[in-house]
Amino acid sequence: MERALAFVKTEHLDRWCEIFGFFDERLWQEFGNFERGLPSVFLLPPARLIAEHYAHIKGVAPKVYEDVINVFSKGGIVVREYRGRDGMILAARGVLGNTDPQKAEMGTVRRVYSTDSLAVALAEGRAVRNVMHVSGSPEEGIAELERFRKFVFSGDKTLYVSYCLR
Repeated sequence: MERALAFVKTEHLDRWCEIFGFFDERLWQEFGNFERGLPSVFLLPPARLIAEHYAHIKGVAPKVYEDVINVFSKGGIVVREYRGRDGMILAARGVLGNTDPQKAEMGTVRRVYSTDSLAVALAEGRAVRNVMHVSGSPEEGIAELERFRKFVFSGDKTLYVSYCLR
């Protein structure tokens, strides 16, 4: 069984339920059975959690790295775990779309919900506003879930468990 971390990013929090609903429906269509109905958790992560999560971009794009830490630690994110058979993460990444929303295929989360582009974001020295994150591999999923789980159960947090009502 594969497990992945997904979260709706700060700049799209006003539509988090709609975005997860769209993502879930498209993943169900593309992949089939995965565990549905897991709770979403709103959290205001400390800068150190976001810094650790995005450490891989620190040396490559330091301004983007600082922007991500600043934005996410002040605005919050909505996190959810996904579980499914082998291949789920690959399917989820396909539903998510290219990192650059302008290069994402029509019908993907990033193409539907973002009007930003990587070129504009880099020119402005900030992260691209690309809606959500999904673990890139089964190994990454395990590591990310463990990182966020430690935070959620640490007592050093602001979080709320929520379900979408439809």
